[in-house]
Amino acid sequence: MLAKSERPLKFAEVYGAEIPKRVLSAVVRNPEKAPQSYVLCGAYGSGKTSCARIFGRAINCESGRTLGDACNQCLSCKELISTGGGNYLEFDAAIVGNVNTMRELRDRLGYLYSSGFRVVVFDECHMASGEAQSSLLKTLEDSPRGVFYIFSTTEADKLLDTILSRSLVLTFDGLSRSEMTDLVTKVAAKEQIEVDDFIKHYIVRRVSGHARDGMQQLELLRLMGTSEYKRQAILLDESILLFFKRMAANDRVDAERIATELCSFPIAYLAQDFEFFTRRLVEKVFIVKDPTYLPFSKLVFYFLENHKHLGSSNDWYLFLMSTASFFEKKEQGSSERWVKEKDGTKPKV
Repeated sequence: MLAKSERPLKFAEVYGAEIPKRVLSAVVRNPEKAPQSYVLCGAYGSGKTSCARIFGRAINCESGRTLGDACNQCLSCKELISTGGGNYLEFDAAIVGNVNTMRELRDRLGYLYSSGFRVVVFDECHMASGEAQSSLLKTLEDSPRGVFYIFSTTEADKLLDTILSRSLVLTFDGLSRSEMTDLVTKVAAKEQIEVDDFIKHYIVRRVSGHARDGMQQLELLRLMGTSEYKRQAILLDESILLFFKRMAANDRVDAERIATELCSFPIAYLAQDFEFFTRRLVEKVFIVKDPTYLPFSKLVFYFLENHKHLGSSNDWYLFLMSTASFFEKKEQGSSERWVKEKDGTKPKV
């Protein structure tokens, strides 16, 4: 998988995340005076876990203090790359995030530490229970020098305030369009995958700054072939746009027909296109373009929340049609009234 084989091994290879990389690199250069606890927060596929693993190698690297990065050539770096053990411990909080496991871990950390710097990473730490998070507080407060804690999360608001207040919070933003284009171009050339400007633009637009999704699209492109990938991309785009047009025109019969066609696509395609789906609603269906307009903000939130529960063709069909009905009955009229008021004309009652 490209998402795995193309995972960066140095801070210098990570796209975006300039401030987090700079901060973690500074810690590697001078670990004795650095904070011991860090929260890496941001969207999935933005480099949080990669940076945590690079930090774990770099801080124990023989050249780390000079480079501020991992050399990946010394004995320590090679050991961590091959085994992932030693002074680097990584836990999936979705699996071990209960209070009993956290207490056992807290007890183990005291005698596991031997030489060098120990890095303990809690991935998806927002999945840990409140009690489990609370059990780590004393560990953070009383931990000996030389032990660093990294909490990686896509939902920092679910972490206890007491953990956040004891940690340095580093935010990872998604890749910009230019960064994602550069990444796709570089990996495609390395893997000898044929891409043209249309495909680059489509992938960049579709993955919305998530590097991992970009690698998955390149993998799909390699497996499907350029012509079939393009055909599916164009067909799905055209179907979605046509569905929006029928919704806006209140043509429910044709909207139902197109919704059925859309659900003939693999569910993964629809799920991966969901963020793009909401953006197209803004562009093609809504008259209101101001995202601060309250009903619009609520509606987008509704889409994103319900997306979590869509797992079959039937789910997507019902979702698409209920969305169409929602626009017909509510948003279209209120949008027209809002635009008229903005223009200074009084809407008809």
